[in-house]
Amino acid sequence: MLPWKSIIFIQPDTHRPIYLQISDAFIKEISAGRLHAGHKLPGSRKMAELLGLNRKTIIQAYEELDAQGWIQTRSSSGTFVSDDLPVNTYNALDPLNQAVDQFEIPEINSFDYIPNSKNEAKNEIIVDGGSPDHRLAPMDWIYRESRSIINSHFV
Repeated sequence: MLPWKSIIFIQPDTHRPIYLQISDAFIKEISAGRLHAGHKLPGSRKMAELLGLNRKTIIQAYEELDAQGWIQTRSSSGTFVSDDLPVNTYNALDPLNQAVDQFEIPEINSFDYIPNSKNEAKNEIIVDGGSPDHRLAPMDWIYRESRSIINSHFV
């Protein structure tokens, strides 16, 4: 088992929330290659015990890492470093700026544009590879509407 207490350094006197400090430490370790894809992480109870923190703090950190795509939770198996990590390295442009002129920019008249050549597919942005961020959902409105619908149908 990794020495989590020395890997994850918590600074309680900063303005950054502790759960974000934990997620930052995980991202740093994954980016450095010390935690590789598929590596199993300790459960939230065990991690909270190792770090001397509240379990809810660890759950928040894991949820943040999951929302960003750094880890994935498999039911009945545990939490693992994601096999499909987010892009965290950037390729520099060609010094002669030839990389920009290499491809023609196609005219797009609709949202259902499908690239038809291999060169265009390399520059495509894929937006369906993640999951929605549940923290952005208007939960108060959803609960209020749900209660309204339930009350109106069962009265």
